[in-house]
Amino acid sequence: MADRPASPRSGAPSPSASSSKSNRDPSLYLDEHGDLPFYFLDAAEPQLQDKGGSREGAKVVLFGKVPSPQKEGQFDSCSVVVKGFYRHCYFHKARQEVRQEDGSIVYGDYVSDDEAEKEIEACLLRLGVREVMMKPVKKNYPFSFMIDKSKEGQQISREGEYMKVLYPSAYPSLSKRELKGRTFTHVFQESQSMLELLILGKKIRGPGWLKIRAPTAPAFAKTWCKTEFELTLNDPEMEGDEEEQNVLWMNPQPESPPVTVMSLAVRAVPQPKTGVNEVLMISAVVQKNFSIDGPSKDANKNMSSFTIVRNAPNSSCNFPFGFKEELEKAKKMGHNVTDAASERTLLSLFLAKMHIIDPDFIIGHSFLGFTCGVLMARMDEAKVANMSKLGRLKGLQIEWKKRNKSTNSKSHFVEKLVMTGRLVCDTYTSATELVREKNYSLSTLCHSLLKVERPEVSPSEYSKFFAESSTILRLCNLTEGDALLQLRLASQLMAIPLTKQLTNLAGSLWSRSLSGARAERIDYLLLHEFHNRSYVLPGKPSRDMRAGDSGDGEGEVELMGGGAAGGATATRQGRRKAQYSGGLVLEPKKGLYDTFVLLLDFNSLYPSIIREFNICFTTMDRPKQEKPEGEFAYDLPRDTSLDSMGVLPRMLKMLVEKRQAVKSALKSESDKSSLKAQQLEIRQKALKIMANSMYGCLGFVGSRFYAQPLAEMITMKGREILQQTIDLAEKKMNLDVVYGDTDSIFVDSRSHDISEAKKLGNELKSEVNKLHRDLVIEIDGIFSKILLLKKKKYAAVVYEEGPSGPVLSYELKGIDMVRRDWCQLSREVSKTVVDTLLSKEISKEEVIISIRTTLMEVAETLRTPGKVPLSGLAITKSLTKHPQEYGDKNSQPHVMVAMRKLQRNEPVAVGEQMEYVICKGEGSLAEKAFSPSEVKEQGLEPDIEYYLENQIHPPVARLCASIEGLEEAQLAEALGLDTKKFSSTVDSRAGAFGGQELSDTKPLLQQFDDVEPLTLRCVLCKTCVAFPGVYPFQRKRWSQATAEEESEDESARKQEHALRCSNPACPSHQRGEDGAVPNGSPTKPAASAEAFPVGYLRALVGKKIADFKQRYASGYLLVEEEKGTVKMRRVPLSLKYTPELRVVEEYTSSALYRQLLYYRSLFDVKLAEHMSDDANKERQVNGKHKLELQPLPPSVAISMSSVVRYVSAQLEHSAFQQINLSSLFDTTVM
Repeated sequence: MADRPASPRSGAPSPSASSSKSNRDPSLYLDEHGDLPFYFLDAAEPQLQDKGGSREGAKVVLFGKVPSPQKEGQFDSCSVVVKGFYRHCYFHKARQEVRQEDGSIVYGDYVSDDEAEKEIEACLLRLGVREVMMKPVKKNYPFSFMIDKSKEGQQISREGEYMKVLYPSAYPSLSKRELKGRTFTHVFQESQSMLELLILGKKIRGPGWLKIRAPTAPAFAKTWCKTEFELTLNDPEMEGDEEEQNVLWMNPQPESPPVTVMSLAVRAVPQPKTGVNEVLMISAVVQKNFSIDGPSKDANKNMSSFTIVRNAPNSSCNFPFGFKEELEKAKKMGHNVTDAASERTLLSLFLAKMHIIDPDFIIGHSFLGFTCGVLMARMDEAKVANMSKLGRLKGLQIEWKKRNKSTNSKSHFVEKLVMTGRLVCDTYTSATELVREKNYSLSTLCHSLLKVERPEVSPSEYSKFFAESSTILRLCNLTEGDALLQLRLASQLMAIPLTKQLTNLAGSLWSRSLSGARAERIDYLLLHEFHNRSYVLPGKPSRDMRAGDSGDGEGEVELMGGGAAGGATATRQGRRKAQYSGGLVLEPKKGLYDTFVLLLDFNSLYPSIIREFNICFTTMDRPKQEKPEGEFAYDLPRDTSLDSMGVLPRMLKMLVEKRQAVKSALKSESDKSSLKAQQLEIRQKALKIMANSMYGCLGFVGSRFYAQPLAEMITMKGREILQQTIDLAEKKMNLDVVYGDTDSIFVDSRSHDISEAKKLGNELKSEVNKLHRDLVIEIDGIFSKILLLKKKKYAAVVYEEGPSGPVLSYELKGIDMVRRDWCQLSREVSKTVVDTLLSKEISKEEVIISIRTTLMEVAETLRTPGKVPLSGLAITKSLTKHPQEYGDKNSQPHVMVAMRKLQRNEPVAVGEQMEYVICKGEGSLAEKAFSPSEVKEQGLEPDIEYYLENQIHPPVARLCASIEGLEEAQLAEALGLDTKKFSSTVDSRAGAFGGQELSDTKPLLQQFDDVEPLTLRCVLCKTCVAFPGVYPFQRKRWSQATAEEESEDESARKQEHALRCSNPACPSHQRGEDGAVPNGSPTKPAASAEAFPVGYLRALVGKKIADFKQRYASGYLLVEEEKGTVKMRRVPLSLKYTPELRVVEEYTSSALYRQLLYYRSLFDVKLAEHMSDDANKERQVNGKHKLELQPLPPSVAISMSSVVRYVSAQLEHSAFQQINLSSLFDTTVM
């Protein structure tokens, strides 16, 4: 690893200007040549006022670290104010008009330099610019391929002649609306910031070491850094040799210096009358020598903390008696807690500590969204001096409230402005970019990422803590604990080193990377490259261009990067969002596959297409003629060889090769937990993010390099390549492609042999890769079982080879259970259903029974008060804007909850995940939504029927949509819902049971001769048992049994209930007194101790009934002829009548009715007792012993009655139990 720059020598020459009140003599920081080794962290272009009325123009302030002159290996904060900037802009010269003899006009060469110079100078003078430097240059235009409807003489070619204009930055930037002339057509870079000009001109690639040549001490300090310098640029054109430049990027780069980070946690309490938050306490955890390249060494040794606390607002007295003594004891034990007499004192002490510690980074959770705003508001209210010490730039607190009201609440413009000079690592922002969670509260992230539970204390509870000294100190410890958790969270996310790597790759600002400006990173990556290749650069999209218009998406907008001088415009479509087709997504062949399914995926498809076909700004040509409507206007670049590679393909190639080199180095590291290995992992992740983000800027309207034709061509080729791959697999290799999505295909191997499946996948991979140069397809996954639901929705069991055998895991995509707007209980039920569907241990019939059993148990649990905690019912939805900005706030549950939170003066941030529970009551759904804390405080009752119908049933129904026997009505039935809402054609016919009547002459017990018996399967040992009824003797009472059969029952006097397993070794016979199953016994499902639990019985009977309904609803007929019996749905008209012809229903309504009666009779205890009485009478006549029915255990009695109620509910829908009087007389003739 490279060495850091050595500490400067004390004998270095002094600056030419004298320092005013600097912390240390600036000259001590300079080396023997009078140069400053400066580690650049961040920069800003603030509006600094010049004292004395001088016009020095724009200034850029660089913030960073310099080696300390006092102690080797230590670094001090430093700022360099750079001035002497000249604005750069480029005027595209027009072509001369030549009138032909026929009167037509043709365009020849460019106008002369002198002619253009005179007009441009006059134009600038008219705008008030009196100092101008100008020279002709040749530049390239990156958007020359765009369709340009300007007249011929104003169209911009790829290479053209320009006039480069420089003028002092003391003059304002030019307004392109006022720039019109005959000798020029467009103006570029007229509004470029001086900060961007410096970064590009000096090739500053993010955080790194700079050499500042001959800086001077300022006349007065403009920042709060420990030392400060000024520098006047000596090459305003930014074109001088390195030896002449006074800002130089060091190459190679020495080792990065350590920094100081401060993690802040603030507790604020709202005032009862005004609702304004007052600061109650501030805790900070400070870590010095923090590594910005990876994990820090000896982190605990370099860590310290402090807490400042004041008494609770509106308290009648000061701190509790004895608090001072408790405070002293705490200090002796190492707790640095300071008490403050007032809020103003607290804030002043905090600013003083912050100024002394001088942190480079501030870490907080929702720091910009809440904490910083509260601190600024209270400092302004209390008139605390030097609020700008929150950052490092002096004098920025003026009129901050007024400016804050005029800015977007989500941008946090003023907060970022005040924090200028200190980098803010907001763990909320970092987490939203790097991980996916249900919500991004500090408690949730600590639980999921740190595996610790964070104690939560609401503002309403603060007053309780201030009742005693010990509880005040406990609250101080909790607040300090929050600060430590934030620091640990930032380290876990690797937010600081990862964003540093991304910033270095892009050459952008670190503060912007930390704030989540992803598109800006790619913009800067391309800006550096195009600047180095002498291209004019595109300007930032206007606000109107980002927002789009209210029309049809088509309109005339300004050319990329420059204004039209003579009203020349270019048409570009889809400014709000991409108005072109995306990737190809096949309709899946829905169903459950239990053979191996291969997932083959193209590695980085869109970046690879850019490389494969050389798609770039620099390689595309403007269409020479219009193509038919609906046909893509552009052609692929003609030359796709490596020698003619464009800028985008070349940059992608560089990123890919760098990542491959880093991964190779990482692979060679034996210790993956070493510091070097972790740094390599961070770098390869950054390279991957940058490469995969390249395509995104082309289709993002807010990007400076937005180019719809390029994005459209890339997606078009993506669709063609995927379709080509599918055709190759299906037509050439006779494979079954069951799904495809953008860059991947799913191939059913039709095999249960993993070796055979892999062989097939490798053959397909080899065939596809032969067709391409840079495009590579790989086997990205193997599924041992997969459930395909619809586009972008599937659940699968991933098969991977492990050291000790196959390793199975789940992959869920688009499934409702992974979305945040379903409650926890809904996700748990969905997970159970997915587990059951994807299980290879149970049959399809058992899958259906198990899912129905699960739903019955869930419904029973939900309907039992207090069984499900509120956390399981909480629904989560994000606030996309401030609650007050919603136009329909009264119809959105999460907004209503947020509004009530604001009324209680609790903080609400844009992007916050709001939790709510739907409760019983009147009104709209939004009016019945309450936060979990409100439900507890007000004693509200959750609306269970809402959850069953809207949170449980829909996701389960979607999961089971392709599974026969688990239709919506059957699932609703299992949940105890009204099945009429979910009825289908199956139920519409089977529900009435119309048709033939039952015989009223045959005894009831003789009507079950043709029914199908019920077979139970023990849930503990899987033994199958033919269920006779409540008691065993009933087996021979359902039909006319012979005497011989009855004689076999002589030994059965004491009749135990028949709901038991016939296997003597079954664990159900081995239960202890408590009913528990011994260890080692099978425990599926749900580790039940009963062989046939009630949920299983209801689910089984329900499934059987559904099957019989389906059989009846199918409506098959049996046509009996001389030739035999034919099964058909309807009798054809061509069928001739004969005396032998007989047409009957295959399964009649009366058969279905008898089957249901049979099921109810099997579990009817009273009927069993009645049958035993009849049997005993017969036995008495025949001289046999009397049957003795043993009492039923409570659990068995409950099971029996539950099934009887269930089947009775089914029978209530039967037309056999209704008399329709109108139908009796509708044929009567009067």
